Amino acid sequence: MHTIGKSILLVSPAMHKGGPFEDLKRQAHLSKRLFSSVNTLFLNNKPSEFLGIDAVNEEHFDIWSLKTPFYFLYNLQLPSIVKAAIGRCNPQIILSYASLWDYWIAGEAKKAGAKTISVIHTFSKFRAKKIATHYYRKAFDNSWGVIFISNAIIRYFEEYHGVLPQRTFVVNSPIETEKLFHNPNKRTDGRTILYAGRLSPMKGTELALYAFAQILNKMPDAKLLIAGEGMIENQLKSLTVKLNIHNKVEFLGYYPNLPELLNLVDVLIHTSPYETFSRIIAESLCCEVPVVTCSKGGPEEILEGGIGGFLVEPTPEAIADKIIYLLKNPEIRTKLGKEGRERIVERYSIKNFEEKMTAIYKQALEG
Repeated sequence: MHTIGKSILLVSPAMHKGGPFEDLKRQAHLSKRLFSSVNTLFLNNKPSEFLGIDAVNEEHFDIWSLKTPFYFLYNLQLPSIVKAAIGRCNPQIILSYASLWDYWIAGEAKKAGAKTISVIHTFSKFRAKKIATHYYRKAFDNSWGVIFISNAIIRYFEEYHGVLPQRTFVVNSPIETEKLFHNPNKRTDGRTILYAGRLSPMKGTELALYAFAQILNKMPDAKLLIAGEGMIENQLKSLTVKLNIHNKVEFLGYYPNLPELLNLVDVLIHTSPYETFSRIIAESLCCEVPVVTCSKGGPEEILEGGIGGFLVEPTPEAIADKIIYLLKNPEIRTKLGKEGRERIVERYSIKNFEEKMTAIYKQALEG
């Protein structure tokens, strides 16, 4: 692949393990092939993890000094930081994951003759909705284009803020379909359920435990693996004791080898109320592990038409009913798993992601 541009600047508000960080890494790898110079600007000087990509320059600044819901109004540091970064790398394009702060970033870029492409990766309901909408509108006015990671987030965003950019693209999160695969020799017991994700109130992990308690009433030999870390881990462990399911639940912590783990289980339980995409659902299907979820948004698109699993009401009974059905019917699990993988390879592969992003960059550079 030949380079198509001289310089690009990637901007991110923070660095945490998870979907946005994985997407950013993939963007950096692609940018390295498309641009002669690749620079990254992280607005947090205490990263949990570095990109660590050769020939990709990283800079870190801590601008989150004011602990208030309105701190974005007072971060007067940001324009000068962005202006200095633009001066150092002279980017043609700025790809930004900074959400509201794109008001300042895109504004500085426009002054310097660079084009900003904003990426809307998450959806939040702000306390100060009118202020947030105002800054999004200004950010969109200054941006060349905006990427949403799913059609679902466009619908929710437009409904909530009542504003959309003039030039909109949908580029789903890329999934490493070649690294994530079903092991044909895998041997499971037909009774193992996996929950994988951040242990946080917003992810609905407690609901997974209540559903599992219902499952044990009918399938006492079932077991639940929980892979992930988070602020409510001790609270969840206490809940397993209260529900008398602690002997059947294993907390694995952060599990780095996801393909290995997914090839040890039969069903994925996913209980987040809303996801803009849901990387774990896509990764699970990539390993031919069917999914039961109650999540709105991205999962509705991934499982559209009943491919790969079931979308149910957010109740322990509804979730448990479908998981029991899958555990008791291995032929249905196999069918849904194979169909799910076919969909992920077709829609969400790295190849698709790179082709879409390359086309967007070319359009911006030629425009």
